[in-house]
Amino acid sequence: MQKGYIYEANGAWHVRYRVDGKQVSRKLADYNDQYRTKRSVRPLADEVLDPLSQGLQVNGPMTLQQYAETVYFPNIKTKKSPSTVKGYVNLYNAQIQSRIGGLRLSTCTTADIQRLLYRIDEQEELSHQSFLNINSLLSAIFTHARRSGTL
Repeated sequence: MQKGYIYEANGAWHVRYRVDGKQVSRKLADYNDQYRTKRSVRPLADEVLDPLSQGLQVNGPMTLQQYAETVYFPNIKTKKSPSTVKGYVNLYNAQIQSRIGGLRLSTCTTADIQRLLYRIDEQEELSHQSFLNINSLLSAIFTHARRSGTL
């Protein structure tokens, strides 16, 4: 498992690691009250390094479905309450999973996600809140991918 090298530069925390022999550096967070020490930034670095340690390619041919199931959900299991994780997984299985099979994470655009949301809206009789929950879950998956350096 890669540990990476965490360092502070230009008022922000960064992690340096290797991918295919090339050195890569990613910004983790700005230096602030929440992130004052290397220890406080380590969970952010782990989000970047865990997919690499599992053999998943950064910016590789991973689909949105693969990312959600192999990276996002295992990661939130340690950070969210079991009932919240169960709700996310149920919503994902019921409304999203069957519709995102062919979408590549690295090439997926906002327009693709908007078409997905339109399709769900046309095919399902959902309350406004349920639709907002689907949108929120998709947003959380992409935010996680961006923060972890996968996007």
